[in-house]
Amino acid sequence: MIYDRGTAIKIEAEFQDEQGNYFDPTSPKITIADKTGDKKVDGADLQKSDLGKYYYIYQSSTDDVVGQYFVEITGQSGSYTARTKTGQFRLE
Repeated sequence: MIYDRGTAIKIEAEFQDEQGNYFDPTSPKITIADKTGDKKVDGADLQKSDLGKYYYIYQSSTDDVVGQYFVEITGQSGSYTARTKTGQFRLE
């Protein structure tokens, strides 16, 4: 997706087990980095919207670097870390 700098961006994630059942992980976190690797968000908490469904609203700045931004969302499930989403968006 492409957004204008200064826009609030809602990033959503779902956590499902091997059978496709939604579950709530412990410590769901998000990291967002720009194309230079500068972390704009580093391990922030996600907000829960429903069982296994989370979101984060990133308020971009009009001063943010133009280009690709990379998103990684993680959450703990038992003894392993589940990476539910690795994605990207672009700021213009």
